[in-house]
Amino acid sequence: MASQRTPEQLKSIILKATQHLVAVGGMQNFSYPKLAAETGINAPTVYEHYKNKEALLTSCFLTIDDEIARKIANAPKSLSAGVKDLQSFDDLCRLLWLPYWNYLTADHDRTLFYWHFCNSEYYTPTVVQQRMQNEKAFWELVQSVNGSSPFSERCNLEILVWNLLDNTVAMAAKVLRGIYPNDEVNVNTVYHMVFQPVFSVFGQNSGDDNKADETPSDTHTV
Repeated sequence: MASQRTPEQLKSIILKATQHLVAVGGMQNFSYPKLAAETGINAPTVYEHYKNKEALLTSCFLTIDDEIARKIANAPKSLSAGVKDLQSFDDLCRLLWLPYWNYLTADHDRTLFYWHFCNSEYYTPTVVQQRMQNEKAFWELVQSVNGSSPFSERCNLEILVWNLLDNTVAMAAKVLRGIYPNDEVNVNTVYHMVFQPVFSVFGQNSGDDNKADETPSDTHTV
């Protein structure tokens, strides 16, 4: 019975079920009746924790985003300290990105929910601001390198970072939907693909040039 569960247990069950329902049916097909059928928790109980569907979906998204932030929290305190040449920059990018990728590809429901939310009307400027705080390690990386090796004045750093993050999510969604395999070679390909815009401002490719041949033709954001 729902009444026998603690508030934290109820919230955890609600968030997990929300991830699953959105992952398999998309944002538009999510509803409280479906949530009740999935969990046995009725709408009035859900409203005790989330004032409306937007609050529930947003809370679910930001919970995942907080977890992502913790995954990259072990990055070096001073991101610019180790960046002395292109190779050290490449190494640092991998250090930040790989835990992000591994997290995204580890859970089907969680990441497909995250991907659907990013492509929905619920992804508001307020949510973007919160996400920007959570992903600040990536921002600090770009900003610190920009301070010592300035990017082109025509380069929009905000777009650069968001493309990096969102292209990674899109590719992880393809892996989880069985469109794209997840193995060592292809993870390396995804890394080069999403970071190539960052390296292109230096007029160079990320890592080994021969990896370019491995990039799949269907790599646009979905």
